[in-house]
Amino acid sequence: VAPVDRLTVFANINLLEGKYDKFLNGPSFFPQPPNAPKPIPPGCGITAYPTPNGAQPSRQLACDLSGNKTANTPPFTSNVSVVYEIPTERANFSIGVSWAHGGDFYFDANNVPLTRQPTTDIFNGSISASTLDGRASLRLWVKNATKEKYYLYIAQSTSFGAAYAPAAPRTVGVTLTGKF
Repeated sequence: VAPVDRLTVFANINLLEGKYDKFLNGPSFFPQPPNAPKPIPPGCGITAYPTPNGAQPSRQLACDLSGNKTANTPPFTSNVSVVYEIPTERANFSIGVSWAHGGDFYFDANNVPLTRQPTTDIFNGSISASTLDGRASLRLWVKNATKEKYYLYIAQSTSFGAAYAPAAPRTVGVTLTGKF
């Protein structure tokens, strides 16, 4: 959409409702001491908390995960980007900002709080200048401007408990482009 001359707006909204209709024998991980125990899900068919299996930090059992939310399925995401172009006699300039809203999902089918990605709001921005013929450009940019803390993934395992991969913090850069 271009509401005014040289201004472009992009927007996106996504609504999802993911749920496992039937997921028998789904992997369920139970942290072992010194970690705090988690509640036993109703589909596991056990009443006593699983005991350690050697020195592993977590114990895995097959449980009925039917009805759980599907993994990596945020219920609502949205994106908005705005770019304003400023042509001059010497160069073309542009200013861009973007916002991405997401999160509020589990990284695994077990739906344990340990693997939940909270809601996130990521803001990015850039300023660029390019030659009139488009053969060269310089772009200054920032990603995750507000230093939002979130994860690229969280995974559970019997061998290492839980592994977290944090997303990049605020990142600032310069991009120089040339076309020959």
